[in-house]
Amino acid sequence: MIDLLQKFFGSTLYVQVFVDRFELKHIETGEKKTIRPEKPFSHQRTLLGDFIVAEATLRSGIKGMAFMGGAKRMFAALPIAVIHPRENIDGGLSQVEERAFQELMLGSGARKARVWVGAELRDDEVKEKLKEVVGKT
Repeated sequence: MIDLLQKFFGSTLYVQVFVDRFELKHIETGEKKTIRPEKPFSHQRTLLGDFIVAEATLRSGIKGMAFMGGAKRMFAALPIAVIHPRENIDGGLSQVEERAFQELMLGSGARKARVWVGAELRDDEVKEKLKEVVGKT
């Protein structure tokens, strides 16, 4: 049932993570939003230093998106998302960091999520990266 809703009210998010800032893009509508926390979530050694603050900030940003796939939020399916850490990741992510970003996205309201490390993605590339996680249960 949720997969059927996703097909009709698709919500695909591309979330880029910077030091104490998230940049969100709703792929279907093109809506963009930058959100900053009241309290920092980054640490000098890691991008995700305070999980609770980061999760609350990201959750409020996702809920604040005006439309999710053309449907009012009340009727929107949970989004699928690519989360893309962009700073403080020299040498890539450890398994612990990758899991933390995955859990951050899921805890913030995504139905499914993929962590991406690499160049900034175009809209079609975001959808391509998500194809492998959408089929999983």
